[in-house]
Amino acid sequence: MKKKILIFSTACLPMIGGAEIAIKEITDRLGGDFEFDLICPRINKNLSVREQIGSVDIWRVGSGRWGRYDKFLFPWRGFNLAKEMYPNWRGGGFIF
Repeated sequence: MKKKILIFSTACLPMIGGAEIAIKEITDRLGGDFEFDLICPRINKNLSVREQIGSVDIWRVGSGRWGRYDKFLFPWRGFNLAKEMYPNWRGGGFIF
């Protein structure tokens, strides 16, 4: 069973920037040994709520209608989604 890594990011593909490219490169290289879940705000309503790019399952939170509003509420919504995704998590394994 592969180990899981949960990533929180304020943006992800298809939006391109330095951090997004770095996340893609790292997950592509480590994809054989780990499973990745990425939680980010749904800044645009045309983006799907859930999709997979490479070895990363992307989960977007928010409505996508008000980009700044969704980004502002992302810490709370992202945390709540993470609690639903990992209900048995007991601590440890955080990298900041």
